[in-house]
Amino acid sequence: MLYHIESFVLSRIIIFMTLNKLLEENKNKLKTAKKLTVRDLDQTDEDTFVAYVDENKESFDVQIIFDAKKNIKGTNCDCENGGICNHIIALAHFLSEKKTEKVIVKKTPKKKLTEIELVLETVSNDDLRLWLAELLKKNKEIAFIFKNEFDLKAAVIDEATIKKTIQDCIFSVVAKRRKIETNELKKITDALLLALKPIEDFIFSTVIDESKYKLVKALTTEIVDFRRRYYISSPRITKLIENIYNNLVLSLFKISDFDVWQTSMQFYFSLLFEQEMYTTDIELCQSIYEHSKSNEIQKNAIARFVAQQVNAIHVKAQTDYFGFNYELEKLFFRIFIDNNLFDENYSKFRPRSYQNDYNCALIGALIKCRQFEKAEEYCIEQINRNVNENYNIPYVKFLIGIYEERNDVQKLTSLLSSHGKHIYEIEKYLFMQANAPAEAFKKYRVAILNKARYAIQNGSTQAFDFYFEVKKLDGKTFDLLELLRTSYHSGIIDKYKETALQLSESKFVKDVCSMSFYYSTNESDFTNIAKYIYNHVERNKLKVYLSSVSAYYRNDVFRIVEQLLQ
Repeated sequence: MLYHIESFVLSRIIIFMTLNKLLEENKNKLKTAKKLTVRDLDQTDEDTFVAYVDENKESFDVQIIFDAKKNIKGTNCDCENGGICNHIIALAHFLSEKKTEKVIVKKTPKKKLTEIELVLETVSNDDLRLWLAELLKKNKEIAFIFKNEFDLKAAVIDEATIKKTIQDCIFSVVAKRRKIETNELKKITDALLLALKPIEDFIFSTVIDESKYKLVKALTTEIVDFRRRYYISSPRITKLIENIYNNLVLSLFKISDFDVWQTSMQFYFSLLFEQEMYTTDIELCQSIYEHSKSNEIQKNAIARFVAQQVNAIHVKAQTDYFGFNYELEKLFFRIFIDNNLFDENYSKFRPRSYQNDYNCALIGALIKCRQFEKAEEYCIEQINRNVNENYNIPYVKFLIGIYEERNDVQKLTSLLSSHGKHIYEIEKYLFMQANAPAEAFKKYRVAILNKARYAIQNGSTQAFDFYFEVKKLDGKTFDLLELLRTSYHSGIIDKYKETALQLSESKFVKDVCSMSFYYSTNESDFTNIAKYIYNHVERNKLKVYLSSVSAYYRNDVFRIVEQLLQ
């Protein structure tokens, strides 16, 4: 039985560029962004910066992540705008300004007592206790920190302690209110980091066993529950959960004794075969397996253990196919493929409805180990199930490969007659022309040419190549000029410019200098086309061709050619 715990993998916008490049590309937003207030900047790890950005009466949680080369590899903002918003630009500008500040480190003399420390020297212990007691009564946040610092170390750490610690942490900031303000979230996060440290130190002080893992589950479940109750999407809370599981994985791979490591690894992977299993257990084991890839002995140990457990379940169930949870079966499939165990265990995997990536990987693996009948069965099963025929294309291609491998002309002809209109390959067209009955070939030809024309209108270069090859077979090569004019695709025109110019110099130049490019605005294509025209058309003729193009229709290619002529 699978219980879903909210996924804690943060979705981010991946961009890969420097701060200055980001600011340069968003100059239009920079003026507005500079007016926003950036505060409470935190560096949560070496390459991650989090801050609040205030706009009018609202505050937004913004995050920028760098890679080792100081390129931005991810951003996140909890506003509703999406993309690279003004708040992200504001933080980027703040960091760029901060980077340029000069930091002068001076040799400081021996530390002197502060005014507070001097006062403390004069206060008696009894007076200090009385004053502190009154302060703690009035300030719940300080009271929580005080209690956590001086009381928790002596407490027994169990699931109840963990739950109470987290709840006290939240209560110390927001009391019984059901809504958390943005500035309060940072206080809660800071308090949690402080309060959970002794708990995590205890958990990771020895090898993780069943009792310790229950504490980890209690810890993450309570934090996830807090996030859900208060509708929080902040990366600060996500980072807390991620760090706990990262530490769990790292603690496993710090074990130097292989036998101890193997026992601990088997404990984690055994969780996948329990009656009650969580998605976080799968994610944890996925992470452990990924880490093991740097050590062949550890990777093989995981593969052997998983294979033993999977085989034992199939023997007990007395079936070739058990039907695990999809995410779990996908993990097992990857482990079996990586460790050359799939060939002897292929019957333990089946396609899943509407999971085309997984299905294609499975069928590809079946074909690789020459299980053609099973691969054919699964392809036909998916084709019959799919409502959208576009999803059938990879399965049709698999079947084509199978039938060609078997030299099964009848099945290949039947397949292309019913599903070949998406396969823009001239070899398949010629096969149908040679092997299909006349009426069947006629229907196939009409269907695939209609589909290709539609695909060309949507910018498909493969469809264009196919369509032109058919035109050449029909003896209608000159139709290329009209096909190019109505393709609206600079890449296609750049590819066929030599042939088109040879067919009709004047028509090609006039068309390409006046047409609209709806499906491609690649400047390098425009430059290539313009330079080719300039280098291969006699100057006086070229000027005449250009003069006949209406000023209203002149495009980028026209302007580049015109500049070259000056």
